[in-house]
Amino acid sequence: MAGQVLLDQQLWQQLLALVLASAIVMGSPGPATISVTAVGAAFGLRDSLRYASGIVV
Repeated sequence: MAGQVLLDQQLWQQLLALVLASAIVMGSPGPATISVTAVGAAFGLRDSLRYASGIVV
């Protein structure tokens, strides 16, 4: 059973995405990064794009 979990390709893709996103968030200074991350987690990607673009502008 444990061997099957370690060979699951989807699991490794999700883990890689988590590690990359975590590295980007930890490497970026400031409260805007934390705010955009929280809004994205709460409302999803599509609904948080306007908020993120407002932070950039």
